[in-house]
Amino acid sequence: MIRIKLNCGREVKVDGFQFGYTYGGLLEGSPNERMNKSIFDRTTYPSNWGSRKLLKIQPDKNDFKNGLKPTYYIVWLHSNEPINPEFHGSELVVIWFGDLPNGKIVENIIQNGVENINWNDNAQDFEY
Repeated sequence: MIRIKLNCGREVKVDGFQFGYTYGGLLEGSPNERMNKSIFDRTTYPSNWGSRKLLKIQPDKNDFKNGLKPTYYIVWLHSNEPINPEFHGSELVVIWFGDLPNGKIVENIIQNGVENINWNDNAQDFEY
């Protein structure tokens, strides 16, 4: 099991991870701002992960104009520590766009992508 320590102090575990190529389905034409916004809007997590709270880290305005990063990453995280003590744990799915993996270790890709998330502001509690 992959464990990630967030800058907010929370330790989370990875339940699922996927990545894909931002322009993998582009057959003709070249990306423009409208297309990039559409790609961002429709990028989501796998349906077999069930209904989860989602945080999509928005690229900066220049990325929408000049081209998104070549890879999108999706990670499903959970913590055995709830935000509200009446629950059993907390979880969050995060999507971000980044550079190609190019042999990078998965743990490092995830760490760099999510380490600045404020867990209590974004995650959702769950019950068993």
